[in-house]
Amino acid sequence: RSKMIDKLGRISIRQYETKGSGGINAHLITDIETIDQFVGSTLAKFVISFLTVIGTAIVLLWLDWRLGLFILLVNPIVIYFSRKLGSMVKHLKRKENHSFEIFQNRLVETLDGIYQLRAANKEREFLQQLKESANQVRVDADKYAWQSEAAGRVSFLLFLIGFELFRAVAMLMVMFSDLTIGQIFAVFGYLWFMLSPV
Repeated sequence: RSKMIDKLGRISIRQYETKGSGGINAHLITDIETIDQFVGSTLAKFVISFLTVIGTAIVLLWLDWRLGLFILLVNPIVIYFSRKLGSMVKHLKRKENHSFEIFQNRLVETLDGIYQLRAANKEREFLQQLKESANQVRVDADKYAWQSEAAGRVSFLLFLIGFELFRAVAMLMVMFSDLTIGQIFAVFGYLWFMLSPV
């Protein structure tokens, strides 16, 4: 954020005119907050999940290499489809941030020119546009929230389908290999642990 504030002095006047002070304000607040959340939480979760998958994979390969190999080959498919669902939602977050930018731009313009608007008796027009922008922010935020939640639920469903598939293969391995039932229960625990990063 400090680096972005340092860049404010180097932004051309044309960009101020094009984006408006509300747009630049929205960029400094909303976009930077989105990046900050990504770096802070998502990156940390990724590192933890990666290490979890590697550790669990080693144990599963040690228990039974065929079962471990099957799990390691199918797990990326489950992760791929989960990520695909997540990427469908990212454009909604971008649209929500853009709505915030438009709203903040109109709000700043209205507040900057409130005296001129009152003198010209156009205050109601601008306030109506501001209300429409605020409503669009609400609509876009709601759309992002429910579609993000729906994608999370479908992703969890994929997770459960993958878990059940792994469990079925593990049951077959009891019949066709020298794995004991105790080892299979251990595999179930490791599967749940391994799929949780998804």
